[in-house]
Amino acid sequence: MYFKTQDALKHHVERLKAFYNEFYSFLIVIAFSLLVWLLSDGGYFWPVWIIVLWGGPIFFKASKLEILDISYYKLLCSLRDQLPFLKKSWESEKLQELQKNLKESDKTIVDNKAQHVKAPIKKAAPKKMAVKKPVISKNVTQKAPTKKSSPAKSVTKKAPIKKGPTKTAPAKKTPIKKDSHKKA
Repeated sequence: MYFKTQDALKHHVERLKAFYNEFYSFLIVIAFSLLVWLLSDGGYFWPVWIIVLWGGPIFFKASKLEILDISYYKLLCSLRDQLPFLKKSWESEKLQELQKNLKESDKTIVDNKAQHVKAPIKKAAPKKMAVKKPVISKNVTQKAPTKKSSPAKSVTKKAPIKKGPTKTAPAKKTPIKKDSHKKA
């Protein structure tokens, strides 16, 4: 590999560092997922999806950085050229195509509107409705609205339960020993 400038060499080393960081992360995640798979009694080998979907891009990155044979990266580039949406120029080509279609559709919309334009129709102004004011007689006294209470749920407090004397086993009577001190 030949680098023309010191900056290009520095950029390549930064890309290598980023690649190795991603590769070590990949290995840790794979080891952890294999451990989880083994501890969950095996079954369907689901870690294969992580290996394929993350390992594939890592493989091609290694080829691009010439860690692996560069021919794998060239193969990927040739596949990209055969699929239209993966080409580098596809985005700009698609943008130009959509802009062209948009301009053509705008012209047809304007033409269709010009053909169907009629003289404007005057609309009658809406009639104003008279607002009636409520009449309050002086004899009637208004009461302030009271807050109607909804039927409240009756809350009853339970009386504390009194426990009667508890029955216990009768105490055993032990004979009282008398200390007999004999005087001799």
